Amino acid sequence: MQELKTIRFNQNYKKLHGQTIARLVAVFTGADGAEFLRKFPDLIGYDEKTASGQRVYFMSNDQNYILLLFVGDKDIMFPTFRKNNKENAELYGESVGELFKIQIENP
Repeated sequence: MQELKTIRFNQNYKKLHGQTIARLVAVFTGADGAEFLRKFPDLIGYDEKTASGQRVYFMSNDQNYILLLFVGDKDIMFPTFRKNNKENAELYGESVGELFKIQIENP
């Protein structure tokens, strides 16, 4: 069996719901932080909160992002944003449908 790719999170975010494996189901590109914040403020607030309810990450207005949608092993969908750079665009663009191991660096 092929080793799973890993999606890393610096904190235990509420959106993860204790899931340990997730399938990447969609990748959206082409928007900066200001556009995401303007169009989807509730999604951004949900995305940035830890399991304890603390907001620990703040999206930069002038940074371009990729929005990733995953469905975890408890069938709970969650979003996550990554910087839109060549490495991330290639990794995630080629990985739709694949399983990822969820790694939390500071649980």
